[in-house]
Amino acid sequence: MPRVETIRGLERGLQVLRFLHSEPISSLHDIHRATAISKPSLLRILNTLEQAGVVARRLADGRYRLSAFTDVARKRDRHDRVAEAAAPVLARLCQKVKWPSDLFVPAGGFMERRETSVAHSPLVLLRRDERVGVRVGWLMTGVGRAYLAWCPEKEREVTLRTLRKSNNPEDWLARDPRKLERILSEVPQRLRHT
Repeated sequence: MPRVETIRGLERGLQVLRFLHSEPISSLHDIHRATAISKPSLLRILNTLEQAGVVARRLADGRYRLSAFTDVARKRDRHDRVAEAAAPVLARLCQKVKWPSDLFVPAGGFMERRETSVAHSPLVLLRRDERVGVRVGWLMTGVGRAYLAWCPEKEREVTLRTLRKSNNPEDWLARDPRKLERILSEVPQRLRHT
């Protein structure tokens, strides 16, 4: 049987996909080091994969990952679909108002940042940590209070039950239901006036 030639570009694209499957969030440099594919070629491969919807690029830091909308995406990144869908919205909002925005999702006893447009804002903010994956408390942050104020009652009660058992000093408010209810009832009014 005659030898059938392979498609070198496809081989290199598959090599990139294999690496992203083993290292789900990777920079261009990480992929270059692992595959030894030149950076200009990698950029073309990644752009092609991104246009095909197989790879996505995080808004927060420009790192690449398998798209959450493919069947090969990892189950442990359950909020990546939301983050991936929110990224273009956050980018457009940042272009319009110049102020960076974050996407936080519930993560048990915390809220977790899954995407941010801070790297795309012309404003310099002094925030402690701007990375994706940073966790903040529910009750002493605006994002946590806003989520609790608008989430379904059943979800709020499950979250508060968890926080009442917590040893974290920031969760003390969960054990003062009247004060917490007053604070949460003020959230919609405060947001309307901003």
